Amino acid sequence: MTPIELALTSLSEATAVTYHRERDSQGFQKLKRDATDAGRVAGKAREAIESEMGRSVVSKENYLGLKPVRGRQSERQKQLKQADQPSLLDDPE
Repeated sequence: MTPIELALTSLSEATAVTYHRERDSQGFQKLKRDATDAGRVAGKAREAIESEMGRSVVSKENYLGLKPVRGRQSERQKQLKQADQPSLLDDPE
């Protein structure tokens, strides 16, 4: 993620927490509302930044390419699977 993507994610998370605390949200539906409202705020911030910059702030280097295509694994998924680290419970060889 780019620094701006990270900042927008942090903005959204901090806004959701603030809504939760100020609204004293309890239960799934109210917490979902807080998250949705926070996402809307971050979305407006993103649009403002993109308008000023004249380009998208979303990086092409993301994990969308990891989604399987018609049940097949992408090459990147295969690479990640091969690079899996052993569990702490695995016996060392």
